[in-house]
Amino acid sequence: MDTQTTATTEQIIRLMESGLGLTFSQEQKQILMNDFEKPLLVNACAGSGKTTIVILMILVAISKGLVDSSEVLGVTFSNRSRLDMDKRYDKYIKELSDVGLNMRDTQPLFSTFHALFLHLLMTNDEYKNIEVLQSPSYFTRQLKTKITHPSDVCSINETLNQIFTLNNYMINQDLTEDCIYPIGYGNMNDEEVFEALSQCTRQEHEIGFYQDYIEVVTYYQELKIQNGLVDFNDMKILLLQSMKDKKYLKQYQDVMKQFKLVIIDEFQDIDKLQWKIISKLLSSETMSRLVVVGDDDQSVYSFRGSNPKYIMNYCELMPNAQTLNLSTNYRTGGKILCAAIPGITLNSIRLEKSLQAFNSEKGTIFTYEPNNSEEYGILKHLAEQVNDSSIDNKEIAVLVRYNASRTIAADWLANHNIYANINNKSLVLQRNRYYKIIVETMRALWNNNYKYFYNQSSRIGFKKYTAHIDEVKKRYGKKRIVKLSKYLTLTQDSMNSLTSTELDEYGFEFDSAVIEEFNDIQNMKNEGPENAEIPVDLFISARRLTVRYFNFMTSRKFISIKELNKLFSYLAEELSMYKNPDDFFKHEDYKESILTKKEEVAKQQNQVQFLSLHQSKGLEFKYVYLYDLSDKEVHQGSLDINKFYRPDISFDNFVDIFSKRILFFRERTDKAFNSAMIEEYSDLVHEKSFDPRNFEESLNNKRVIQLMYNLYKAAKKYSAFIEEERRLLYVGVTRAKAELNVELIGNANPLLFELNLPKPRQN
Repeated sequence: MDTQTTATTEQIIRLMESGLGLTFSQEQKQILMNDFEKPLLVNACAGSGKTTIVILMILVAISKGLVDSSEVLGVTFSNRSRLDMDKRYDKYIKELSDVGLNMRDTQPLFSTFHALFLHLLMTNDEYKNIEVLQSPSYFTRQLKTKITHPSDVCSINETLNQIFTLNNYMINQDLTEDCIYPIGYGNMNDEEVFEALSQCTRQEHEIGFYQDYIEVVTYYQELKIQNGLVDFNDMKILLLQSMKDKKYLKQYQDVMKQFKLVIIDEFQDIDKLQWKIISKLLSSETMSRLVVVGDDDQSVYSFRGSNPKYIMNYCELMPNAQTLNLSTNYRTGGKILCAAIPGITLNSIRLEKSLQAFNSEKGTIFTYEPNNSEEYGILKHLAEQVNDSSIDNKEIAVLVRYNASRTIAADWLANHNIYANINNKSLVLQRNRYYKIIVETMRALWNNNYKYFYNQSSRIGFKKYTAHIDEVKKRYGKKRIVKLSKYLTLTQDSMNSLTSTELDEYGFEFDSAVIEEFNDIQNMKNEGPENAEIPVDLFISARRLTVRYFNFMTSRKFISIKELNKLFSYLAEELSMYKNPDDFFKHEDYKESILTKKEEVAKQQNQVQFLSLHQSKGLEFKYVYLYDLSDKEVHQGSLDINKFYRPDISFDNFVDIFSKRILFFRERTDKAFNSAMIEEYSDLVHEKSFDPRNFEESLNNKRVIQLMYNLYKAAKKYSAFIEEERRLLYVGVTRAKAELNVELIGNANPLLFELNLPKPRQN
């Protein structure tokens, strides 16, 4: 019989179950029974098999004769997802042919947004020969020249990354018309422009950063034009601009009208421009049956411009739309999912759905609490699994929130002959700025090396000390010095020959300290290098010489004391394993030679992968490690911001709640806003016209009203940030199929304690 024309939807579903060896849940059957007569949102939880359902929905529509396969478009965000769709479709077509579901030879188009937009642009004669620029990093060398206000904290490359993160956000949120300045900048002065830019990022920057932003992004646009290149953002901008011309709008619509059924995957990641384009180019008939699939609980890319409001408000965007849920997680062990649910359900802005695991008894969770007796318990467990021949290392992943967390962990593992591809040379410990300061100072003292000493002289006594060293060399006509002892002899001669009025007291003070440390270390070396105390003493000497620099950096909050102490504690512990500093230096050089080269890491027998929580989205692993999740941006007290002020709170409700909390719970309110580093709170409470005891009267003052509104916007923004951080943590936890390992450091992210975690593992 001709199955395509005679089979009912129920029969097709039964044939699919038989041909694919699957048993569909009631939720899955309900989705496959969809008649495609109105828009549909499939709200699919993590691990629910949404890609499978997407492909099966397409096959049902084709089998029923509602559309031809060539009339189907599946749109997603990554090439990996596109390839997965292609692969699944081909696999299911072959398997279903054995039970009588024979599809035509043509295939649906599975595409990324980028590829789809590029295809449309190239139908326009003006853009038919464009070349795509994959990343601004192609022009890094040129763009670096436009950084004229370098950060004391970030490298030039990190600053460029921050600039383009800000630029991407502005473009994808439709906050700029020229891809550089904020909308309406023509009526703003410089200060107002910088203020508008600052509202588009959570990071605190000096004015110099925003000046560099404008210079860098302007030059970037020029470089693209000069080289005939467009990037992914340009595709959206050029499409939208050309769509203003009715000729090109119709041209693009003619290309898209072949698609009668469109399914958008990962809909929670869509941005404003993508929705603008897709909703204008699809026919009204296609829009009336548009299917979107996603999970609002996994919306974690707001920094790129993605906006969860489209999935949250889909039924408002598309009248008559229906929502169907996929609430069973087939990936994550039930015990692991149960730990995640208490956290994610605290979010106030989420679609209603229940969460459940297919296997409620599966999954193990271990937590680790670093202490003096066991600092690296979680890494030791990781090393055991990596060295276990019965475990495929590809099934293990270490997930971190911030890139810097990879540094010490990767080095500790390298000390145990396990190597990690951390995807960024600057994150290798030996490339760390603060590590290099200490270790190069150690090398200078131990190896009598002037070059290392001079490199770090500004970290011993700042730039003024470096200038002093140059003056000493100049006085004695020395252009090149190899040994540190030579310089110290010259400066000692200067001390002895110059009068008190000629002496550079500032420079000679540091010289004296270097002479004392150098002589002590050389004496130890002469007594015999095989002494377990020498490496640690050498480290202490280096720290003493650089103490003023590090005190300055921590006092200005360029680096946190906790992060610095963690680095120093790790170095001290590592050095205690050596008797001879030369062996330490040799091993450090060896580790650097491997960790900074992907091809060298790939040669190693034992490997492990490090991913950011964002990078892990869409992946799954048998063993997952949540490592070094700290309170860097989310502090315990700041959770009150989200508890009392939802991201969608109205101004009137905010004022009502705030007036009561600041009057009756002042200390806790202070802690909440100060922990969140919301400066608008300080602006308000220090305003002379504001009196919490006479709140209503204070609101009669225009200045107070404006400050209150500024605080309202800042509180909403931070509350939304907390909810996204919860979603990000949920993404990390639900990557684990069998085992989840969580490190609870002393300054742990408080969101971890919202999870249902067991007590720390006893060593």
